[in-house]
Amino acid sequence: MSELSETSRDLLQEIAALQERIRELEQSAALRKREEDSLRFSLQQLRLLIDTAPDLFFLKDLQYRYLLVNAANARFFGRREEEILGRTDFELMPGEVARACRESDQRAVRSRALVVTAEPVGERFYETHKFPLFVAGEVVGVAGIVRDTTDHKRTEEALQNSEELRNTILNNVGAYIFLKDRGSRYTYVNSMVGRLFGSSEQEIIGKDDTSFFSAASVEEIRRSDRRVIEHGETVTREEVDLASADQAPRTYWTVKIPLRDGSGSIYGLCGISTDITALKRADEAMKLNAERTEALLQLNSMTSASIHEITDFALEKAVELTRSTIGYLAFVNEDESILTMHSWSRSAMAQCATEQKPIHYPVIATGLWGEAVRQRKPIVKNDYASPNPWKKGCPAGHVEVIRHMNIPVFVESRIVLVAGVGNKRDDYHETDVQQLTLLMEGMWRLIERKKSEEALKSSESRLASIIEFLPDATFAIDLDGKVISWNRALEELTGFSAEEMVGRGNYEYAIPLYGERRPISIDLLLSWDDAIAGKYSFIKKDGDTVYVEAEMPFVRRPSRLMRGKASLLRNERGDVTGAIVSMRDITDKKRLESQLIQAQKMEAIGTLAGGVAHDFNNILMGIEGYVSLLLQEIDPHHPHHEYLKHIDEQV
Repeated sequence: MSELSETSRDLLQEIAALQERIRELEQSAALRKREEDSLRFSLQQLRLLIDTAPDLFFLKDLQYRYLLVNAANARFFGRREEEILGRTDFELMPGEVARACRESDQRAVRSRALVVTAEPVGERFYETHKFPLFVAGEVVGVAGIVRDTTDHKRTEEALQNSEELRNTILNNVGAYIFLKDRGSRYTYVNSMVGRLFGSSEQEIIGKDDTSFFSAASVEEIRRSDRRVIEHGETVTREEVDLASADQAPRTYWTVKIPLRDGSGSIYGLCGISTDITALKRADEAMKLNAERTEALLQLNSMTSASIHEITDFALEKAVELTRSTIGYLAFVNEDESILTMHSWSRSAMAQCATEQKPIHYPVIATGLWGEAVRQRKPIVKNDYASPNPWKKGCPAGHVEVIRHMNIPVFVESRIVLVAGVGNKRDDYHETDVQQLTLLMEGMWRLIERKKSEEALKSSESRLASIIEFLPDATFAIDLDGKVISWNRALEELTGFSAEEMVGRGNYEYAIPLYGERRPISIDLLLSWDDAIAGKYSFIKKDGDTVYVEAEMPFVRRPSRLMRGKASLLRNERGDVTGAIVSMRDITDKKRLESQLIQAQKMEAIGTLAGGVAHDFNNILMGIEGYVSLLLQEIDPHHPHHEYLKHIDEQV
């Protein structure tokens, strides 16, 4: 635009000079016609040049009247040239636009220099270059070149908007985006890179990675940069580094692609890095959770293992899950005053050269490892060598402790166990505390369950021994409805042996009694059902006990009338563990009771009959006396005589 302006300015100056020269020649009588024709031809050539130009050209005098306009300018005003010449801008344009044009015209004249302005007219924008016209060193007017810059301005605005949109997107995509030249110097970074490096984007441009990363990381980064820039590869890799000394290592997933110019030559690279630290940690946590779940499943499958085998297995898994090298378990007594060392991990035992290893430790006298009991919370010490008032020192030959973490295991509000691990390669974190706590709590639940199962088995064994020798037919079921005891009396009553029935569930215990699988009185204790209760000739519930009477058809024995008593079984804590039912054959008793009742009824009938006969005799004697008197007084030939005679005979 500047070169065109100079050329145009020179043309206008020359036109002005030629016009002035024409006037001089016209005033001169001595002007030769050949010179006049030559000048006019030159003027026509110059006029043709400016009329074919797309820009607007004009000349004004010192009264700012138009002396010349080109075809483009005439089209701008929508008038013919002769309608424009001699007029000012106030006669051709709106007042506000005309004032702006007049102001820039005056500035060009006053300053005797080039004035460049951007002047809007309506919805379009124009860039104007105005300069004074000199004749013999004096300013005689002003000339101008006007270019329509609307499309250019809109393109610039669109480009600016596009760049702003691009920056908005790149600064908010949640990734670190950067460009580098062939020297691995940054030529562009988004705002996330700036925040990562703790510098402004302007401070980063022109620098390389040595200003922001460790030496080891820089070498790795440059190696991948060279693969992209020198060989045109697309590189996808994980990068791990410290953004600063006080931050934990972070992991990035980085993609680098080559940047090529129009000829296909590589002039740099574009990199996109995503912080996957949280994802990596989540993945690690999932793996640890899967390992812990697998360990708990293995623990739960150790049904025949001893408690010591269970704790040893759990301790080794605790060392693995926390990526430690040593570990230990210690039980806590009832009042939490004594720690009893239960076991050390295999690696700890292999490293420890202490000859005499104490078993019992008063909590008050323990060192740092007893803090988990005293403070009743997990204790993490990643710098075990640093001074601590609770440290008591280690005996000769004890394994060196670099890092240490231990946790208390609670049952309700009481600490029952302390589990500890040590010497992880890097620091212990909250995830390690969580993994160790969950594993040890699972182990403790398994130990308690195993103790309960053993106690239950012992209790069931004692119960079975007692039930076995009861005179009444008796059996017991657990909460799963499986038969756990079937005594001798019931074997004799039903013809089904204990070997056949123990372990059976799903109401199979009803088959020997009723010939079908169905709920019976013992089931009413666990879940009352009116339909079941209605099948008994007599039923009564009193707390944890149900009394019934019913005819039992039996499968292998004759039908008998039985009286039963079903009760819940509870452990020492009062929890329901099952139910028991005893049955007694009352068939003979009921028959004797029935016979006795029948005899008593007959006796009562006899007594009643004797009394009734005596009363009837008295009545009949009166009837007989009156009939005899009538027979004596009535004529034997009377029709009623025969009737009275029959009555007398009947009486």
